[in-house]
Amino acid sequence: MKYMLVLRASEPARDFAQDEAERRAMTAYDERLIRAGVLLAGERLDPGAAVLVSCDGERRSVGDDGGRDTTPPIAMWMLQVASWEEAVEWAKRCPASGGCMEVRRIVERSDTGAQHGAIGGAR
Repeated sequence: MKYMLVLRASEPARDFAQDEAERRAMTAYDERLIRAGVLLAGERLDPGAAVLVSCDGERRSVGDDGGRDTTPPIAMWMLQVASWEEAVEWAKRCPASGGCMEVRRIVERSDTGAQHGAIGGAR
């Protein structure tokens, strides 16, 4: 099963990449995920300003995040693991010194019987 781990900052401008020791610890975490063979993707996200695209029927509007999310995502990992519990265990091993880790199961095509993969039919 696929899971996405999303690390959220403990404060709006928090960026672990500014701290050398934490950056090394996060690199080591990434390497453990790779050695375990569970990492499908992993990226650091810009903790700066974001934009929201709101969907209302056929209409789309673009605006800033309006302060809605005071703990922005700063990193994400996509894992292929055997269970929810294993995904949570990997999340608990993240060496971040602040913030929180969100764990979400990715619904795959075989789970829904859908004709398309990701939103919009991407494969």
